[in-house]
Amino acid sequence: MLPTGNIGHFKELIKVADSSGITGSRNSIGMDGIYAVSTPRKILGTMLTAHIFYSPQKRALEEEALYARVSRLEIEPNTMKRMKKLPKKYSELFKIESGGNAVTSFTRDFDKIDTQLAQKGYFVLATNDERLTSAEVLRVYRNKDVIEKAFSSMKNQLDLKRMRTHSSVTTDGKLFCGFNVTTNRLARVSPRSSLKPICFNVKPSEPSVAHSYGMLSIHRLFYQVVFLFYQNNYSNRAF
Repeated sequence: MLPTGNIGHFKELIKVADSSGITGSRNSIGMDGIYAVSTPRKILGTMLTAHIFYSPQKRALEEEALYARVSRLEIEPNTMKRMKKLPKKYSELFKIESGGNAVTSFTRDFDKIDTQLAQKGYFVLATNDERLTSAEVLRVYRNKDVIEKAFSSMKNQLDLKRMRTHSSVTTDGKLFCGFNVTTNRLARVSPRSSLKPICFNVKPSEPSVAHSYGMLSIHRLFYQVVFLFYQNNYSNRAF
């Protein structure tokens, strides 16, 4: 995503998208009704390709959330009549006038509300690989996110953040068990999954099946299984 603190770049890129008619049929990327355009952009001193995306679904949700926030904030000042000055969150959406020791006027600032509405539905992804299309950039970003969540689940839900083992054999075995549980869970969470559960027949005389695979191979195998599963099942989900 566009680095935090670059709201100026974000606003300018939205203007670029608007001027290019981002919602035109030629800009549809064929994913969840999302439209996109791209443009070269120097960000933090580096020349990147900025892909500006617009999602009508995202716009509708954010617009609804904004109006709900306006309605909620509109009621609150009635309980704070004795305040000389209201917090900044009110001035971002309302016209406020104060007199003496109290707020005398509190009305919606439609220009500020419209300015915020104009930015809803957009998001920007920047990359240094100019060969990628907007659809490819979005797909890579989504897969990156879900893979990180899968690793987070493995570390936290399966308690693999700290191995608590005292030899390489038991470490490999615990990692292998965690890998097996995770891939089987992925195979069952979606009825559309093409990933079959993994089953191993382990003899009591074999203290460490994982040791023969090697740590690096297990890491690679786990990453590929997670990536392919989410690519097949969730790569087209709503952003």
